[in-house]
Amino acid sequence: RTIESADDVMDALELPLLGEVPDFRHERLRTQLPVVEGSRSFASEAINIAASTLAVGLPTGRGAVVGVISAGVGDGKTTIASNLAAAFARQHRRVLAVDADLEGQVMSLLFGFGPNPTSPGLSDLLSGDHADPAEVVQRFRVSDTDQFDLLLPGSEADSLRSRFDSVEISDLFTDLRDDYDVVVVDVPPVLNVAYATPLLRLLDGVVIVATPGAPTESLGELQKRIDFVGVKALGFIYNRGPLRPERTASIAAQHYESRRSRRRRERRSDEGSAPVASTSKDA
Repeated sequence: RTIESADDVMDALELPLLGEVPDFRHERLRTQLPVVEGSRSFASEAINIAASTLAVGLPTGRGAVVGVISAGVGDGKTTIASNLAAAFARQHRRVLAVDADLEGQVMSLLFGFGPNPTSPGLSDLLSGDHADPAEVVQRFRVSDTDQFDLLLPGSEADSLRSRFDSVEISDLFTDLRDDYDVVVVDVPPVLNVAYATPLLRLLDGVVIVATPGAPTESLGELQKRIDFVGVKALGFIYNRGPLRPERTASIAAQHYESRRSRRRRERRSDEGSAPVASTSKDA
């Protein structure tokens, strides 16, 4: 069996639906960061809804470390994690995004750093080359007033594979809770990568990303892994779903879509009423 709808995921996981993000192709989005570059789209509104729902359950007085996870490869987990970080920043929170998926380092790529960037990051903090996270984080601006920090894997990213169960990284994440309101961690596919399991132990909670067409059985295996580790599952985001404006659009987004539809109708009307060249001798 494969996942056909958000209801299938809800039945398999028995977790709340945080947001249903429509496939970006429905709106012909040319960006993987709609919260930053396509803020009036239905996709960005769906992610903002998920971030607002998550924010209700975050602890007060101290920051929370939230991992974005998926069972396997190709569910759009990194895209969701990156946009969630931007959405939290738009809520005027102190936000840190951590690229901990060493296999692809796609989060770093999305924010303008090449594949396998050699800039200082997490590995350099653990090795002692840098003592203060402020020395190595990259600043990413979401708007004129909102921004968040990005922690790259670092110059020795491969060394991290055996460090996610160390005392040093546990202490680091404790410090990050004091420095930020929300730390969003892009976790590697849990059922495919060995170091994902010790990484889960560092988190206060996880958000599961599921997509249509994925095996339903993998969700059950993922939940068993989460239960074994003892990390709290906060809910799930259904990614690449159908475009359902009534579930994802704010009033402003609906007006925006109405204006686009009206302009399309006007263009078609103008094209239909365009004068046709005459073929008579008097023309």
